[in-house]
Amino acid sequence: MWQVISWSVLGLSVVFGFLFRRQAFYLLLIFIPFYAFLITYLGFLLGVSSQDMEPVRLLKEGLVLGIFFSLLWYWLFRGKKVKFLLSDVLIGAYLIFLLVIAFAHHSSFREALFGLRYNFFFYFYYFVFRLFFTFFPAEKERGVKTIFITAILVFAFAVLQFFVLPKDFLCQFGYIREAMSNFDASLPLPAIHWLGNSNIARVQSFFAGPNQLASFCLIVLFLALGGGTRSKYLNWVAASLSLLVLGLTFSRSAWLGGIIGLSLFVFLIARTNIKLKAGILGFGIGVLAVLAYVFKARFYEIFIRPSSSAWHWVSLRDAWHSFLSTPWGIGLGKVGPASQWLKNAFISENYYLQIGLETGWLGLVFFLLPVLVLLWEFWQKQSLKTKAVFCLFLSLLVSSFFLHTLADGVLAIYLGLSLAWAQTNIEQ
Repeated sequence: MWQVISWSVLGLSVVFGFLFRRQAFYLLLIFIPFYAFLITYLGFLLGVSSQDMEPVRLLKEGLVLGIFFSLLWYWLFRGKKVKFLLSDVLIGAYLIFLLVIAFAHHSSFREALFGLRYNFFFYFYYFVFRLFFTFFPAEKERGVKTIFITAILVFAFAVLQFFVLPKDFLCQFGYIREAMSNFDASLPLPAIHWLGNSNIARVQSFFAGPNQLASFCLIVLFLALGGGTRSKYLNWVAASLSLLVLGLTFSRSAWLGGIIGLSLFVFLIARTNIKLKAGILGFGIGVLAVLAYVFKARFYEIFIRPSSSAWHWVSLRDAWHSFLSTPWGIGLGKVGPASQWLKNAFISENYYLQIGLETGWLGLVFFLLPVLVLLWEFWQKQSLKTKAVFCLFLSLLVSSFFLHTLADGVLAIYLGLSLAWAQTNIEQ
């Protein structure tokens, strides 16, 4: 009975997105920062396991699909023109290749669907939001403003988590107390992610975990630095809080990606905006100095974390050896988050190895070509928006060497929107 109801709700989300694309767009932006929390709490209230909540978990995808179908109708029957770029052609080629791989390996429909979701959807979201912003350019700033307002709520809760609330506060909303050594799709999300062997809990706010929150911080930070809204005050509040909370996640991969992306951004704007360069450098150094002072006794847990580092290394090593021994891939849905949900977990701890293991060397090439072309398209432009999104994309690509960053469903939506926000700026 529950399955029938949940699949019906998913179908209604597609219909709603088709009939009310603008309302669906803002509904999506309002609820996805709280998505993991809401799904966990709803399962707790209904007494339903996390795995039984699978159709409801796809609500965000349902809304985007509805918006996509609506935009296709608008495009075909309203005579709107869309400029296609080389990156679009390469993204299309990658999608065709994924479908061929699914057929060649005789992947089940469910495996193929999960594989497409985790290997392709940030490209899909990028294309959908590019259509949306091309047809309705006035929604670009309103969309980013909505992201910033919800982000401030997310960041405020993260600060309360770290400094005020009990560490197990989320347990009263259906979370289990601590993260398990192995992911179990049937269990709710953990309320506490300890920092190494210390008594410090890494903040996750309403997100599925600290690493996901850290990537969200990077997205908000670079959108703000790119002048996401006309309100300089809102931009700086969003940027400041994102840097603070990024520090409290203790996500080493996001820190590394952020340092590289932020350093490059400062370099790119150095000749045109000395004041902004000084402000970013000064604030960044100030935040690092405060964090270094507060956590100076915890250097070992923050940066070394032997148990976590050992797990990452073993997973990377095993995935690399498997990649070398299966040059044509093992099929969609077999590695990364998809494999966890399909009850045959194989975690590579590297998004590129996930792509390579599932689709082979050729599939990894097909994936990387549009990435490189998109970076090139942004690099050639001189606007602050395109520079910021170039650095954001680079930051997430760097963190993806250590995590399955681009596979996360919520982050994929934000990244696709960010790329579209900058790309439509190029086109117009």
